Amino acid sequence: MKKRMFAVLLALALAVSLTPMAAAYDADKAETAAKAAVAAIKKEEPAFGSEWLMVSDATYTYCGFDESYRSAYYNNLKAHLDENDGGLGVNRFTEYERVIIAVTAMGYDAADIGGHDLLRRLADYNDVKKQGINSIAFGLIALDSGCYDMPSVPGVTDPNSRKKMVDNILSREIEGGGFALYGKAADADITAMALQALSRYTYRADVRAAVERAVAELSRQQLPNGSFASLSGLSTEGTAESTAQVVLALTALGISVDDPHFTKDVSLMDALLAFQLPDGSFRHLMSDAEGDYAATLQSLHALSAAARFAGNGTPAYVYSVPESSRFTDVVYNDYRAEIEALAELGIIDGMTDTTFEPEATMTRAQFAAIVVRTLGLEQKTVTVFEDVPADEWYAGVVGAAYSAGIIQGCSDTIFDPEGTITDIEAFIMLSRAAGISGIEESEPEWYASEYDITRGEVAGEVYVLYNRLKEI
Repeated sequence: MKKRMFAVLLALALAVSLTPMAAAYDADKAETAAKAAVAAIKKEEPAFGSEWLMVSDATYTYCGFDESYRSAYYNNLKAHLDENDGGLGVNRFTEYERVIIAVTAMGYDAADIGGHDLLRRLADYNDVKKQGINSIAFGLIALDSGCYDMPSVPGVTDPNSRKKMVDNILSREIEGGGFALYGKAADADITAMALQALSRYTYRADVRAAVERAVAELSRQQLPNGSFASLSGLSTEGTAESTAQVVLALTALGISVDDPHFTKDVSLMDALLAFQLPDGSFRHLMSDAEGDYAATLQSLHALSAAARFAGNGTPAYVYSVPESSRFTDVVYNDYRAEIEALAELGIIDGMTDTTFEPEATMTRAQFAAIVVRTLGLEQKTVTVFEDVPADEWYAGVVGAAYSAGIIQGCSDTIFDPEGTITDIEAFIMLSRAAGISGIEESEPEWYASEYDITRGEVAGEVYVLYNRLKEI
């Protein structure tokens, strides 16, 4: 957490001019505002459509809902799913993602809501991306809110993955930093949502850099009254929704809402509270005379997330973390289960005691070691390769893999142990390993691939081989 905050704040220090000292976060004022907002919008009977209200209650204790109120939401949601054959009766994927976030925050398993699996809706990448960056962003948030494994559904032609969604968001970055639904100007709303989705992936250097640029862009876009405008810069008047989304983005990233880079003439939280009317509701625009339901819901959600973060340091949307997570940087990785399992078996090592670096590349020697451990081969020393000295740690595993016919050199005398392994090289070695183990396997045709397989992807492929070997 400290590393991530330092990286972001360093970028801001370089990109943003000096700002006034931030006003300290006022928990009492925020709690009063949140309670008033709840009173303004609380429904008699919560049902599908009340998700952000339920998230706010589950996130922090402002709402004061009792168990019967929460049970009413669950039962009404289940009835709605029953009536719609396990669906929500809507085509927009963000609706499913919002419900997944809500039930997860409430402590339920989104894969079993009265026998209905909501996660299945996220299995097809083509489906999820149809609604654009919003659906991609909240798809990631939904999966990560409960550290869910990516669902696998038979018949899906383009299986979804966290990597695909992260890469999709990164591909939409506006020049100079930030994101937009359309156009070439960064939009505060979309940028904040993208940051919420990317917040769990800052162990990736490309994500970290994009996050730093986006945070700096948001700071530049903040209006003198502390609020944020949306519509890709077409509007110059701040909105409660945009301001709330920025609050959520900062708390997701582990940045305090009273950070000085987000204080202009007014602090960020005071700017959000300025949208609240005497009846407790929040208006969409400062010039509006009446409250807006969506603006009130989003503002309440932001107030609850900020209070939770200020109270115990928990970022927005973090509701469940695996009890046994050996490596801190694989919790939100597509191959978390495979990495943890192979590490427990002693087949694969981390880069440190607590980090695995799943997006890093792997050397040919490291890969040879993993294959040798998977097959349980005895290490051997060979004198074939000039660049594999007998006193190097990998000499025995390279010798064992070579003697078993799993690996070949780049030439008759060169192995290139420190060179990164490509996807096709890895697949060929694994197919040979399967072959010598008695598993019928056709060796892929070699070609000069330019894609270096990642450590996480290696874990995924090796885990498949390991399970196949157990079946022999």
